[in-house]
Amino acid sequence: MKKIITLLLLISASLIADTKTTQTNNFDNIKNYSIAVEHDGNTVYGDIDLENTNIRLGIYTAQYKQDKPKDEFTSYGISALFTKMTSKKTSIYYGLRLGTQKNENESGSFFAPTFGFEYYLAKKISLGSNINYYTRGLNNRRGIDTSITLRYYFK
Repeated sequence: MKKIITLLLLISASLIADTKTTQTNNFDNIKNYSIAVEHDGNTVYGDIDLENTNIRLGIYTAQYKQDKPKDEFTSYGISALFTKMTSKKTSIYYGLRLGTQKNENESGSFFAPTFGFEYYLAKKISLGSNINYYTRGLNNRRGIDTSITLRYYFK
């Protein structure tokens, strides 16, 4: 299931990027498209950076499995982030991720204020890290989640 979702996100992102080259008038307000994967491979982000703003809108999907306490769940959501270039090769972002999570017994919502940074290894590739303070409806859990992300920009 995780591989299918990842494949669908990659295909969607490439179709959007291809559409941009053939229909420029429909996407004039989009500066860039990107896809990112977290270090554990469980989370995939698809983002759009809006032109003339510092706003990044996105979707994500995640598949989590943990041993203590034993839990396995799937998460889907959206994000709205503000971005700022801090130097020629680094940027920061902050904002909010909202979503829904479910496991075999229950489902609930996900709320996560987020802060992160990116270092651009090349024009289209960045390595970054983010930290989320999450509150999730499943088992009423709260905590801090950190991750390392590898992002590819299509433009």
